[in-house]
Amino acid sequence: MTKKIFFIIISIIAVVLLIYSFYKANDMQVVFPIKKITIETKIINANKSKIFNLAKNYLLHKSFFNFKIDALKEQLEKIEWIKNANVRRVYPDEIKIYVQEYIPKAIFNNNSYLNINGDKFFVDKIDKILPKLFAQDDRNYAIYRYYNLFNSNLLKNNIDSKVLVVSENDIRSLKIILSSGITIKLGSQNINERINMFFKIYDQLNSSDLDKIGYIDMRYSNGFSVGWK
Repeated sequence: MTKKIFFIIISIIAVVLLIYSFYKANDMQVVFPIKKITIETKIINANKSKIFNLAKNYLLHKSFFNFKIDALKEQLEKIEWIKNANVRRVYPDEIKIYVQEYIPKAIFNNNSYLNINGDKFFVDKIDKILPKLFAQDDRNYAIYRYYNLFNSNLLKNNIDSKVLVVSENDIRSLKIILSSGITIKLGSQNINERINMFFKIYDQLNSSDLDKIGYIDMRYSNGFSVGWK
């Protein structure tokens, strides 16, 4: 090996070591660093600080151009109450976060919420004042449909009462409790028809009678029965 080739090899090694030392010494330095993180959505139920801190920790030491948006989105969607998250780059150094929260419409089996579509979602603490629905764990959509149907009929008929509880037992016999104190027993067959019949009956009752009624049993094929308080 000639002295010239040896000198070239030594020089290359020296340059590589110099570059390595430079990057090692400046390991925390990022080209095009992210300087600002903003949450653009009004947060109602989720923990805003948790969203911000998760994003901040994920983006730490990452460049504006090379961090993975989908990975951050996936992490954000694991936070309680977050249904969807979107992350956008705003040149030259800002990251904007948009989130869609679950909107709870009912409490299901005292351990989860149902959203507007009847989907279950779980949080650590169930503390909203909402209608309570009870059924087998895989019956969330069915019980929510019954709740929606009955509730829409209350509104349509201008009845000043709210659904407090909708429950379905092991044989799928349905019972509804209203804020007026009336319990409606609907059974397990022909639920829609029995709900429609209930509202026809209810419309014919006197207000003085309603205060005295404890339950209305719609489980008869040709009629109904009333239990008084």
